[in-house]
Amino acid sequence: GESAKEGDSVGLVLDKSSFYAEAGGQDADLGTISFEGGELIVNDVQVYGGYILHSGVISTGSVSVGADVQCQVDYDRRRDVAPNHSMTHVLNAALREVLGDGVDQRGSQCNDEKLRFDFSHKSAMTVDQLRDTEVFVRETIEKSLPVKAEVMALADAKAIPGVRAMFGEVYPDPVRVVRVGDDCSVEFCGGTHISNTAEAEAFVLTEETAVAKGIRRISALTRGAAAKAVAEGTEFEGKTSSLESINPDETPDLDKQAGALRKDLDAAELSAALKAELRARIEAVQKKGIEAKKRLLAGRVDKVLNTVT
Repeated sequence: GESAKEGDSVGLVLDKSSFYAEAGGQDADLGTISFEGGELIVNDVQVYGGYILHSGVISTGSVSVGADVQCQVDYDRRRDVAPNHSMTHVLNAALREVLGDGVDQRGSQCNDEKLRFDFSHKSAMTVDQLRDTEVFVRETIEKSLPVKAEVMALADAKAIPGVRAMFGEVYPDPVRVVRVGDDCSVEFCGGTHISNTAEAEAFVLTEETAVAKGIRRISALTRGAAAKAVAEGTEFEGKTSSLESINPDETPDLDKQAGALRKDLDAAELSAALKAELRARIEAVQKKGIEAKKRLLAGRVDKVLNTVT
């Protein structure tokens, strides 16, 4: 229609926009578009047929075709998305280093809460591979490498040594190239990024699962969410050590205590490598508790039999 009023769900097409439309695995910007006497709360931005469509609900007032508007992007949220996007590039490099050059990206998603990365690999990663991948990304953050973007001719970009492009993706000419450090990562990308890897602050690889035959998925965190996951891991390390110090022969319910801690661990968000290590340690304690319970029971049986005889 030509106009829309308060409460209407609408899509606006503008002659120019400061909003980032969902693309390259990065979620769209959120924010508001204000106009005389009202505003639109933007909850999605997509590209259709070369046009950027800003979708949302008119919270106040009304708007008509031809009206002057002002875009207000939630830049705080975009700043939280950027480190997650940049770390998908570093994660891509880490996986090639740990698993080999046969690894290819098969998809990704970055928002203000976490990052997700799909890649080709025939089997589940081992605990050591998960740990090595996590360490690679963390060390890249600690190195404070610059993250730079440059627009260049597609042919020139394809000639860059080690450049990575998304399998099956069609890229524009010219294309934007994002480089992390001198030789850490070079990828075609139109998304928003941090300017230095140190801005990601922290990194925790929280999960590695299968999504299809020959396709694996990694989920990970940066910044405050990663720091929280690290603290969670430290807390569970302490609880596991305390559990291991208990004498199973003096604690009949040790197996139940271990089972409860295992349940809490499974529900927690922390490093996948650390979680696997702690799970094995807790299971060992649980086994000792069960064996101690069997010894206690056997002792009671012997006592009863000796009393009878």
